[in-house]
Amino acid sequence: LSKIMDKYKVTVGAKAYSFHDQSTGITICRGEEKELSARQYRTKKIQMALNSGHLRLVLDKKAVDKYSNDDIDKLEKKLNAQFEKGMEIKKIAKAYTLEEATLIAARHEIVADKGDTVETLIQVLLEEFEESKK
Repeated sequence: LSKIMDKYKVTVGAKAYSFHDQSTGITICRGEEKELSARQYRTKKIQMALNSGHLRLVLDKKAVDKYSNDDIDKLEKKLNAQFEKGMEIKKIAKAYTLEEATLIAARHEIVADKGDTVETLIQVLLEEFEESKK
């Protein structure tokens, strides 16, 4: 390596919600990226967290995925179960964020508009779910 990196971008691993190192004062939450100096990067706790998968390096500029495909599968199964029980849309909508509802909708090739709410997306998904049952 001709030039050694002096800035390292890290984020929490897929199964971790947050990371905190008291000695350096670094706290990283899910979906958040932190830039570490070479000195911070070399600390024992950071290296151990990287090796165990609790932290991971962000190599490219691509946004960090907050939800994995498995997470979206689980959300969709939960949503379908709530439809099966016949829960009201207003009640179902309270259990999801707009981002989660948008991700589930995207799987069904439904594109969320700017004015859409969790409720409107869940309504469209319910109609889609009813169609697929026929």
